[in-house]
Amino acid sequence: VYQKRPANNRQRSTGGAAADPSRSSRPPHPQKLRTDPSASAALASAPASDPDPEDQPQSTLQFVSSERAARPAPPERRIPICFPRMTLQMLRLGEQQVALLKERGWLREVAFKTSPHVTKLEVSAFLEAVYGMSVERVSTINYLGRRRLTYTNRGKKLEWREDDWKKAYEEEDEEGAEEGRPVIERIRAAARAPRRAPKPYPWEGRAKAKQEEGK
Repeated sequence: VYQKRPANNRQRSTGGAAADPSRSSRPPHPQKLRTDPSASAALASAPASDPDPEDQPQSTLQFVSSERAARPAPPERRIPICFPRMTLQMLRLGEQQVALLKERGWLREVAFKTSPHVTKLEVSAFLEAVYGMSVERVSTINYLGRRRLTYTNRGKKLEWREDDWKKAYEEEDEEGAEEGRPVIERIRAAARAPRRAPKPYPWEGRAKAKQEEGK
């Protein structure tokens, strides 16, 4: 048989602030601060306490011995210079350009063939860094590949198109072109010079020495 307990005979718990005195010193829960204005006013009027030095992060200063401090710093690593994957193919010169080249020894404008993704800045930077040319201006024009028609051995017709390409006109500075004239003359003189005789192998020199001794 179950009996209903009367409402005024409720047993009060012995826990709480009376059993644990440390609970009374703790600040109220944040949710209680919203509903209890007296608690929020008490926290606002309380003086701010200094932070505990143990909770602060440790300093980054470290002890360094005199031997370690005297060591020279490692040399700075040189950043490699990376050029784009590009090819510059010089186009054939016209009759007027050939005549000017024979007369002056240098040209102001030269045309190159390259891939369509290469930009003007890349062309000028490549010529200045690799060949030492003083580039004044670069102009480009895109060309579509030509269509080709071929026949197989069995008589089948195949139609295909060449790769697209870009034509880059490079105009060199007059001062830089005139400075490059002696270099061209040196290259021509080296090309006209007779070829040097090849160096003899070591065993050939020994054989000649033995022959001279035998004589």
